Amino acid sequence: MKISRLYNDESGESHWDEIELDFTWQDFAPPAKPLGATPFTGAKSVGFIQGEVGWIGDWHPVPQRQYMYTLQGVVETTVSDGETRRFPTGEGALLEDTEGKGHYTRVIGDEPLVMIVVTLSE
Repeated sequence: MKISRLYNDESGESHWDEIELDFTWQDFAPPAKPLGATPFTGAKSVGFIQGEVGWIGDWHPVPQRQYMYTLQGVVETTVSDGETRRFPTGEGALLEDTEGKGHYTRVIGDEPLVMIVVTLSE
């Protein structure tokens, strides 16, 4: 499975990339049947954010490495090289642009945005 990754290069410019999540079958929750699971990453905190229709987040980096997944609505994010990606309900990304110019974000569509944010341990 591929997911989007937002990162900054050495000069502080932000870019989109894709990373592959590798699943292996494991006895994740015995006695239930095996499930495909990726290696787990240490998480620091979990929370939810909400943005009203039309909300705009001017250029900013993320405060820390984090996964963000859309639970409701659609968010559109543009990186400094000009590429824009949209994340509707059920989609998300690994955000790692903690320095530099960052990215530009806006809530699009006709319903408020709700996202779950998982901050990662360093």
